[in-house]
Amino acid sequence: MTKKEREAVNLEWARFFYECGIPFNAANSRQFEIAIEATAQYGSGYRPPTYHELREPLLEKVVKETDDLRKKHEDAWKQYGCTLMSDGWTDRRGHHLINFLVNSPEGTFFLESVDASSEVHDQVMLADLLEKKIMDIGVDKVVQVITDNGANYKAAGKLLM
Repeated sequence: MTKKEREAVNLEWARFFYECGIPFNAANSRQFEIAIEATAQYGSGYRPPTYHELREPLLEKVVKETDDLRKKHEDAWKQYGCTLMSDGWTDRRGHHLINFLVNSPEGTFFLESVDASSEVHDQVMLADLLEKKIMDIGVDKVVQVITDNGANYKAAGKLLM
């Protein structure tokens, strides 16, 4: 492929991103790379999925894959125990989000992101959130909790203990 041909293809991808309002950081996604590579390996004549395929059968398959992956992780949590990890951050719109992940020998699994923008981030609120996640996972499975080292998180840890 020549430089000019590559630029023409890049322009089509750029137009797709702009027209659909796709965030530019999607281009940094490993899944984006995988999808492009799979398309290139398929070769000429590939027809992308239709609106209906994306909405129904493909979505159902990906949801099932995710459920199966979670089950695999949950089995490891039962066998080995796990670590609940929490990290708070503020997005560009000023929303305070708290991510919850669970780590075990199976790997790290993203559990949930909570928008806590309208909440006061005191030790009681944080302890309640952490306790809810521990209960969801199973008290007998969580062997440790890792958070950032802010004073409010330290106080929440004391409340949990």
